[in-house]
Amino acid sequence: MGIDLAKSAFQVHGVDERGNTIVRKQLRRNQMLARSGFVKARTALANQIRGLLAEYRIVLAVGMRQVRVGVTQFRDECARARIRLSNATVRRVLD
Repeated sequence: MGIDLAKSAFQVHGVDERGNTIVRKQLRRNQMLARSGFVKARTALANQIRGLLAEYRIVLAVGMRQVRVGVTQFRDECARARIRLSNATVRRVLD
């Protein structure tokens, strides 16, 4: 596995034991920054959902996977408790 760092981009290059290329990926710095911002926003949204549900004694474990599973699993219970999670908000976390 090799990583080439440059001012405006970086490239990852990986080979298997026979020398065959198995991964070659280049990302520009602005792509990395955009992705980082997306992850931070999605994490904040998931934490807000966890906090809201905790107020109604629905406790979800930490982590995106657990939030996805929990939101799907407790959707009916949320409706019964009249907890309003907009479809757009839930879709952003589930995607």
